[in-house]
Amino acid sequence: METVAQSLNIELVPLRGATSCGAGIIRQASRRLQLTLNARTFAMAEELGLDIITPCAATAGNLHEDLTVLKQDPNLLGEINEVLERTCGRSFSGGTDVHHLLHVIVDEIGLEKLEAVVRNPIDFDVAGFYGPNMQQMGACGGDDVHDPDYLEQVIEALGGRPVQWESRTQSVGVPGLFSEEPTVMRQAAAALHEAKSEGADLIVSACNL
Repeated sequence: METVAQSLNIELVPLRGATSCGAGIIRQASRRLQLTLNARTFAMAEELGLDIITPCAATAGNLHEDLTVLKQDPNLLGEINEVLERTCGRSFSGGTDVHHLLHVIVDEIGLEKLEAVVRNPIDFDVAGFYGPNMQQMGACGGDDVHDPDYLEQVIEALGGRPVQWESRTQSVGVPGLFSEEPTVMRQAAAALHEAKSEGADLIVSACNL
């Protein structure tokens, strides 16, 4: 992400010491623990007066979901802040937002500027994979929640040919990897098979997971 950001003049300020978003896994053990960890991350960004940007759809989706919960439930936020103040001397008042790098590029930087910095166009048929996490209201920028096309726009801007395929917004089951590995592997294999069947040379994912 740093190389892309530098090319597009996006200034990144690292959140030193920020924890994992939970990836949908921590919440299976303790929803409140995940909320507390992510509230700490929100508080760190708020202290800097900055929004959060991530290249990972799972992180964007999880953070957006937890941020929405905390903003809509003042009582819960107060309880979480009590834990934060006791454990790390921080509190969160709702003053930050979460963005995926994809949406920042399309909505704020613009495809024309992206095209202008391309040095080696990708001459491939590319299947864009969104996954389900960030396809929720308020979490996908100006893209369509149900029928997104920002990845396809970026692929075209980079010189590639976007492949249309049904599994692009479906889950491949990552949160269940530790408990249901065979099922998760079958889900991933099915998605890979479909992309290949539709003529994709490669898959580009909006999610690090």
